[in-house]
Amino acid sequence: MLDTDIQKRGWKSFYDNNTVNLHAHFEAWNWACYLWLYNQTQYEPLLERSKKALSMMMASYPEQWSWTNGIQQEELV
Repeated sequence: MLDTDIQKRGWKSFYDNNTVNLHAHFEAWNWACYLWLYNQTQYEPLLERSKKALSMMMASYPEQWSWTNGIQQEELV
């Protein structure tokens, strides 16, 4: 996804997408953005979505994770 995609499609098209991608390297920024935005707005669905995503990620560890560089670089310790 490129910044131009967000500008063209708008944030809501990405927020409404039901894709599940257990790839911490690429998805953590989404969760960080949702948490930052929740802190600014107190819009509860952002917090709940972040909690759900992080729970799903940790529940699937390490069998279902997709690695970019390898487990050593991406492992949460």
